[in-house]
Amino acid sequence: MSKTVVIIDPTPLVRIALRDSLTTVGYKVVDGASVDVVAGQLARLGSDTEVTAVVVDFWMDGHQTWDINGFRAVHGLERRFGSEWRIVVTSDDPDPHLAERVHSTGAAFLRKPFGLANLLSAIEPHAEGRPRAA
Repeated sequence: MSKTVVIIDPTPLVRIALRDSLTTVGYKVVDGASVDVVAGQLARLGSDTEVTAVVVDFWMDGHQTWDINGFRAVHGLERRFGSEWRIVVTSDDPDPHLAERVHSTGAAFLRKPFGLANLLSAIEPHAEGRPRAA
C-alpha cells in the first residue's frame, strides 16, 4: 500500500504542480478544489488508502482554513475515514503572523511558493523512509 497525500486547493495549476511533484517521488495523490470533491474520491478508493497528510490552502471559497471550509472540514474527513492525518496549510497570504497562528493549531505551514523538499518535510517530518526529492 503506497502512501497517499490529499491536496485541497481552489487553484487548478497549484493542484497539478503539487500532484506532479508528489507522484514523481512515489506518493499517490487525491486532489480537488473542495473537501466534497476529495471526500467523494476517497470514498471510491475505499479503506485500503493510507492517507499520510492533507495539504490544504489557507483560503478556501473565500474563508480562512479554520472556518468551516478548512480545518473543520479536514477534521470531518478524518472522522469519516477513520484516521488522523497530518495537516499542512499553504498560503501566499502576506500576513506575518499567519505561520504562528497555523502552528498553534498543530498544523504545519508552508508559504507559497515553496519547494518540494519543504513540502516533503512538512508532510512527514519524522519519516526516515519517505520518498525523497530528486
